[in-house]
Amino acid sequence: MIRTMNKIITLLSFLFVTGGLTVYAQTGSLAGTITEELDGKLIPVPFANVVLMETLQGTTTNFDGGYKIDGVKPGTYSLVVSFIGYKPDTTKITVADGENKTVNKTVGKNMEMLEEFQIEAKVSRESANVLLMEQKNATEIKQSIGAVELEKKGVSDVATGLTKVTGISLVEGKSMFVRGLGDRYNLATWNGALLASPNPDQKVIPLDLFPTDIVSNLAIDKVFSPRYFSDYAGARIDIVSKDYPEEPLFKVELGTSINTRTTFQDFEGRRTGKYEYLGYDGGNRDLPNEIASISNNQYETPRLENTQYPYTTGLNNNVGKAMPATSIGVSGGNYYKVGDEGGIGFLLLANFDNKYQNKEGVDRVLKADRAVMTDYKYKSSEYTTNTTTYGNLYFKLNKKHSISLNGLFLNSSENNATSHSGYNNDQSRNLITSRNPYFQDQMYNVQLVGKHKLLSRDKLIVTWNGSYSKAKNEEKDRNQLVWLQNDNQSYEFNTLDLAANHRWWSQLDENQTNFNADVEYKFKYASEENNNSNQGRLYVGYNYLNKDREFDWRQVNYRIDRTDSLSPLLGEVNYNNPDGYLNQPNYDGGYYDFKEQSDPSSNYFGNLNIMAGYVNVDYYLVPDKLQLMVGVRVEKSKQMIRYKKLGDRYSDPFRVNIIDTLNFLPSLGGKYVVNKTSNIRFAFSQTMSRPMFREMAPIQYLPYFGGVQEQGNENLKNGYIYNGDIKYEWFPNYGEMIAVTVFGKYLNKPIERIRMEAATPLATYINTDKAYVAGIELEVTKNLGNIIKVDSGWVKNVLIGFNASYLYSQIIIDTTNSTQGNINVTNVNRQLQGASPFLLNADLTYRQNWKDVKVVSDFTLSYNLSGKRITEAGVFGLPDIYERPVNTLNFIWKNRIKENFTVDFKVYNILDPNIQKIQEFSDKTEVVSSYQLGMTFAVKLGYTF
Repeated sequence: MIRTMNKIITLLSFLFVTGGLTVYAQTGSLAGTITEELDGKLIPVPFANVVLMETLQGTTTNFDGGYKIDGVKPGTYSLVVSFIGYKPDTTKITVADGENKTVNKTVGKNMEMLEEFQIEAKVSRESANVLLMEQKNATEIKQSIGAVELEKKGVSDVATGLTKVTGISLVEGKSMFVRGLGDRYNLATWNGALLASPNPDQKVIPLDLFPTDIVSNLAIDKVFSPRYFSDYAGARIDIVSKDYPEEPLFKVELGTSINTRTTFQDFEGRRTGKYEYLGYDGGNRDLPNEIASISNNQYETPRLENTQYPYTTGLNNNVGKAMPATSIGVSGGNYYKVGDEGGIGFLLLANFDNKYQNKEGVDRVLKADRAVMTDYKYKSSEYTTNTTTYGNLYFKLNKKHSISLNGLFLNSSENNATSHSGYNNDQSRNLITSRNPYFQDQMYNVQLVGKHKLLSRDKLIVTWNGSYSKAKNEEKDRNQLVWLQNDNQSYEFNTLDLAANHRWWSQLDENQTNFNADVEYKFKYASEENNNSNQGRLYVGYNYLNKDREFDWRQVNYRIDRTDSLSPLLGEVNYNNPDGYLNQPNYDGGYYDFKEQSDPSSNYFGNLNIMAGYVNVDYYLVPDKLQLMVGVRVEKSKQMIRYKKLGDRYSDPFRVNIIDTLNFLPSLGGKYVVNKTSNIRFAFSQTMSRPMFREMAPIQYLPYFGGVQEQGNENLKNGYIYNGDIKYEWFPNYGEMIAVTVFGKYLNKPIERIRMEAATPLATYINTDKAYVAGIELEVTKNLGNIIKVDSGWVKNVLIGFNASYLYSQIIIDTTNSTQGNINVTNVNRQLQGASPFLLNADLTYRQNWKDVKVVSDFTLSYNLSGKRITEAGVFGLPDIYERPVNTLNFIWKNRIKENFTVDFKVYNILDPNIQKIQEFSDKTEVVSSYQLGMTFAVKLGYTF
């Protein structure tokens, strides 16, 4: 009888969680709260199943344990409450005609444990409470932040959302650092699969490309598991996408914002196509056919016969007014039952947003005696767009087998106009520059995911995913012009440096194939006292990755004739009107022509191939008390780059650099359950780091105007990291947590960017001797009502979030054994670049339920502080360059009106800090970079049909 009841409840659980059954009677309702008694307290129970057996009407409880069943006809019923791990609890109730009856139940206290109980349910993992429950019950050390919490904190993209997590920061708003470790030490996955990156300088795809609208939750693994690729020591960030809704959904959102330093102010930029507002240039910035048809960087006029003027777009900037930013999003989906056990669900989503940003500041480069090398003021206008389309198609074949298909397309554009003015020591005079890059990043990803439950009691679970990802980065028609100041304070073109005035195109293409398979086997079930749990799990799996990358650039220089004294391009010119000089009539008149920069190293090809297998065992040494996790990963990787050096001939074969390794990477972890509300966890592991493609070859490139020339190193090797974590976590009440983590890392032969002796400033990459990282992290999530014991109800509606980290880091550089020649760093022992010694996040959320008007409001104040950190290591006696601490304060007011309408008001960057970089000389601290971004006021409207 019990087994029959279990099967019925299992079926009903699936039916009711995925949307309930259609009900026709509308004469009454049943509502209440389901709680569990824990240490003398009644704790709400989310996701309990509540069923009326006679009519098969039912639902599941929400995050607060509440439930409601509408359309209950008058009569006597068996109300069945089932909770994972227990036999169903049945209570006889009577509902009168039209009665709205309340029935509250406490589960667990007098309920027997089930010998076997399975529940088929789709659980939303967007809520902080659900993710905390998963974290508490998880085997490994993990952190997550859900879509609901991201919305409360006013976060619009994944990169910003990660800064709300303990120990994670962004350097210059882009590069992610986790526990002081930068891009090469982190991984980003999309539903468990790796993604191609459109950024030639970063391994991890820029995470600000991902809007939070497509995110269910962010899973952050700071501890290595053999089940994943090994090249991370900071964190593996898994972006878990939203999937199909259980009920029909159609939602529209519109938003706008203004910035105090940008909106309705003068805004410069080259706009060459009618689609640039939407993030597409329309082909007007493509490399002209006259240049593209000439191979080996040999384009040059007038040596070519019958040459045509190659450009159809000018050089002058358009000056207008910056308009308010806009955003629009549309999403829809549904789920349909197929047969008794199957179903099909889908979700489609598309959104677009744009942003205008003006920035003014200073950029300075100083010598060791504080003498000025360059001292510039700059201003920039930057227009950016992001377009996202996403689709999820879910097939439930039966309760044991499911397959889902995910498709994602991201398009990002940046139209930038930047000018510098000030003193340049090499020229011994002032200069003015104009540089107008246009970037377009695109990423396509198609992913197929399967899950299969086999054997009795689902002892064997097979999950797999395969994905194809394609990324493209294009810098289109970047033009750079330089003017030098004369003695009479006028300006003339810089004709001394042929490469000073040019147009530039570059393109990166990356294709990536990824396949992962995981087999989980549950074994050795526990004694009769705890029949619901298993004694251990065995994981066996395989990972495959193949990544191909190609990069190429072309630069065409303006070659101004300096011998013609009558040339309108010589002498005083108006730098605000370059089209008045560099135009087709002056080209036809022979006053200037074009010569392409000859550089065989402009093109390289990279490939990374990884095949890996793993075994991981989770085992309870003491049932439900002490759990041990032991695993090993065997990873075979081959990384290759084909390239040419600057001095090579175009006819020479490509040089090849290969790093081929076989690694055995162990891990050991454990979990000790102190009591029902607290755990102690530990983890130890070995991981690795790889050089990026561009770093593996002695190719020189200049990342930006005024920057330092960079060059790769063909002698780089993989580095290895030894990691240790100990964590204590306490869950005092439902939805609350206090956790403390202590961690340490030893980096053997880490790769570091350093400056080297050269005629002009030059940076390269080397395997340094070693580095150490250690720190402590604190996380607190508390309800104010559980701290301040007062009768006032509003206190219980205040939620406090706080996390902080302290970090110690030290890198030791051996200056005598470098394959790159003399290394002239000022401090051979220093903290890691980009590592903030302390990070702090705090937020305060108050919820007000205006029941009379059916409005629920959340008021959130969030604060972030990042400590002083090195952004550039000092050389030749120069002090290290530090970024000063930055304080950020945001306010978010979210409103849900009835069930369909949302109105959000947000104020970002309230403090508008002056973001400064400094160098601390013995007698004075000098500011070498400074700018502000302004406050932003935003409003967003949403309606769900």
